[in-house]
Amino acid sequence: MSEQRDDGPGGPAGVDRPRVVVGADDSPGGRDALVAGLVEAARRGAVVEAVHAVQPPVSFGGPYPVPSSVWPEVRERALLRTQDLVRSVRADPAVAAVPGAAEVPVTVHACSVPAAERLVGRAHGAELLVVGNRGRGAVGSVLLGSVALHCATHAPCPVLVVHPAPPGAAGRRVVVGLDGSGHARAALAAALDAAAARACRCAWWPPSRWPTSGRS
Repeated sequence: MSEQRDDGPGGPAGVDRPRVVVGADDSPGGRDALVAGLVEAARRGAVVEAVHAVQPPVSFGGPYPVPSSVWPEVRERALLRTQDLVRSVRADPAVAAVPGAAEVPVTVHACSVPAAERLVGRAHGAELLVVGNRGRGAVGSVLLGSVALHCATHAPCPVLVVHPAPPGAAGRRVVVGLDGSGHARAALAAALDAAAARACRCAWWPPSRWPTSGRS
């Protein structure tokens, strides 16, 4: 079950424009993903679908049963929090620096199904799926990492997993691993597009240079 609401100066997200789907919540990883999603959507002339999956409270004994009458209020609060996040992220310097990024139309979705399932489902027909790699705290990091891994291996479109930039990182290079497969060709095409959009270099790595266990 899900609800949605349009948000943004660009008006409702039109179905005739490319879509960028973003896993967005009030965690640092969710905010980073939304920043990247707005920037990528502006570069592609796309709209953004921000998806916030609401999970039941969890105890050491397992999930508590949540009465169905409570879910409408829970989803409404999630919608409002995500709309507040969208408004905050529009003013982020990384978004404001990209022409048109702050005006990208955004549709906010709140749902009560597992995040990975909903994100992969919404990604059908999308240009890009964007997720963060971390949640809130150690347990949250593991859970969101699982979501990111599931999306990266099951989504029907390219997936961008957003990591926090290390302090002082220049971020002027796109690195792609190539192994001669058809998937590698698609990865190279995506990497070249990303490098061109960012006016930076694209570096390729053959399998002989990929990190392995015990070697960096």
